Amino acid sequence: MPTEPQTAFISYSREDSEFALRLAGDLKAAGATVWLDQLDIAPGQRWARAVEDALNDCPRMLVILSPSSANSTNVDDEVSFALEEHKTVIPVLYRDCKIPFRLRPFQFIDFRGDYGAGLKMLLRSFHTEPAGESGAPVQQGVPDPSIALGNGAPTGAQRTWKKQISGTDEHLFSVTFPTEQLGWAVGPAGTILHTEDGGTHWGKQASDIRSTLYWVTFQAPQRGWATGANGMILHTKNGGRTWTQQAGATNVDLASVTFATPYSGWAVGFRGSIRHTNDAGENWKEQISDTQEALFSVCFAGPQSACAVGWEGICLQTKDGGSTWMPRTSGTDMHLLCVTFATPSSGWAVGLEGTILHTEDAGDTWTPQIGETDEDPIVRGCW
Repeated sequence: MPTEPQTAFISYSREDSEFALRLAGDLKAAGATVWLDQLDIAPGQRWARAVEDALNDCPRMLVILSPSSANSTNVDDEVSFALEEHKTVIPVLYRDCKIPFRLRPFQFIDFRGDYGAGLKMLLRSFHTEPAGESGAPVQQGVPDPSIALGNGAPTGAQRTWKKQISGTDEHLFSVTFPTEQLGWAVGPAGTILHTEDGGTHWGKQASDIRSTLYWVTFQAPQRGWATGANGMILHTKNGGRTWTQQAGATNVDLASVTFATPYSGWAVGFRGSIRHTNDAGENWKEQISDTQEALFSVCFAGPQSACAVGWEGICLQTKDGGSTWMPRTSGTDMHLLCVTFATPSSGWAVGLEGTILHTEDAGDTWTPQIGETDEDPIVRGCW
């Protein structure tokens, strides 16, 4: 298995899969190169051989520490191999546990409290240059995760919003940035815009369709999906140079799409439509939502868990990969237009008249938050 010079192997217990997947996705989105079995072993590869090759080839190892991993024979074997081969080992403290003796000499990175702060510190270990005048390491080549991941206001200099020239007068309904420099935006008549310089310049990409596109997401810088009117699902494997239509098996508008892994994703839309794929979109299958109301947004909270929100405050949750979707009380009858998760448990939903909801239990319960506006956050063209 070819790896980049600074690829880090992620060692973890299966009980910590949700955290491992979230961390790997955030690191990849911020420009770091990591290897995680659930993300980087392709269909048809021999699992044990792929893990062995990665252990040999990766010069770094991130060890996710928790009570489960501290008692895992597999994790212990992987750590032993890394230490014997003189690889760089970085402990990542996910949950309180008795840190294994052999890892105690190493400075760990603490994710127990502030996920964003832990991620920022971890990213510095991937890309640093000699200390500046203040003596602190200077980050190099990695976007500020507080921007890339939406974890609140960034520290340091005041951030401002500036108008950028899009090159189109079409409405734009969705935008995504898998890295600080690479971004895509979509809109009516198959409009797909792309930037490679953080938005200074935007250019059109050919989609060869005329349908309205409501949502775009990238699971990695080269792999993206867009959804739109009449069940439209587009996919690119090459950063948008070409987009191909996937069979969504529906004729209703699909308003949102999300991927928990490179292969597992959901798309939702009108009349309670939910579509799921386990093969990167080669096949999309219908899941039962038990509602005919419009669903405007879906976001994964973990490999098997996701939430969808929509018409008149409807909120659905799955904990089994979509085999069952259960209604949850949102506490509002306002249309909910967007839902997102910063961690497997902590998420937000927004809607009409300044509605903001927050969950700390992966969508089981939602509580309203006080906003400073009664304006409607119209974030996609479903109206």
